[in-house]
Amino acid sequence: MAAKNKGSNMESRLHFLIEALLTTKDANVAETVIHNLMEILYGGLRALPTKGKLLKKTLEVHNRICEAEMQVAGTLKKFALSEKCKEHRGKALDLAMFIEQMNEVAVAAGEVTAKCGEGDSLAKPPCDELQPILDEMTGHEIPSGTTRQLVKRAFSVKLRGPRVGWWQNCIEEDVLMTKPIPPGHCVVVFKEFRGLMVRLHFERFTIVSDPWVATFGVPRGTRIPIWRIEWIFCEYVKQWNMCNVGKRKPRIRTNVTQRVKQDYPINWLWRYYGKQC
Repeated sequence: MAAKNKGSNMESRLHFLIEALLTTKDANVAETVIHNLMEILYGGLRALPTKGKLLKKTLEVHNRICEAEMQVAGTLKKFALSEKCKEHRGKALDLAMFIEQMNEVAVAAGEVTAKCGEGDSLAKPPCDELQPILDEMTGHEIPSGTTRQLVKRAFSVKLRGPRVGWWQNCIEEDVLMTKPIPPGHCVVVFKEFRGLMVRLHFERFTIVSDPWVATFGVPRGTRIPIWRIEWIFCEYVKQWNMCNVGKRKPRIRTNVTQRVKQDYPINWLWRYYGKQC
């Protein structure tokens, strides 16, 4: 009886929200529905096919999520082409494109995670496709083939997730011009970006809640190895320290530091909603 239930109401909630979006003429309702659709897709565990005993189950769940992503993207496109709630049609189209790109990322990563599990070497195909390609401390690319890591608990790698830029196709940046630096003085130029980082994780995930039932039938509290995609709150910080160390002739000494700081604890807070989020 429990097996037939599958232990999840995500599909029913999804169908209800899709119907609500396609039938409502209220802009506030449309905005709430769009937000909730994104919450269902990416507000929890985004499981990927995982090599091992759970391969069949995680593959099944992965396919269900892919189907849901395409269904939501298609619904958002229909809404964008409708004559209702014009103020939200552009946002709906942006999110549809974003979901389709995220789906492509998940499908590409899933083809590798289905063949890579605990103890596999990142130096050998196909797991070499999971090698980090960017040193997040220096910002420099890591030469291919230099990683000798093994896939193990807590392994993670940054994915190049989809970026939805402005329609002008320009880069947002702040430019700061400093005044001339007198001898013996220093200036600091500071740049910071905040956003979400897409990471691919492999770890023994503790079963607490699983909206898409990747671990149905596994007792709560069990720790199982599983691949997942997760959004991490993060900030990128870059700092230039420029000092005029010349006594008679100006001589500028420059030191540049940069760092990617990931705020994992924020993911454990209760979710909050707001138009500015």
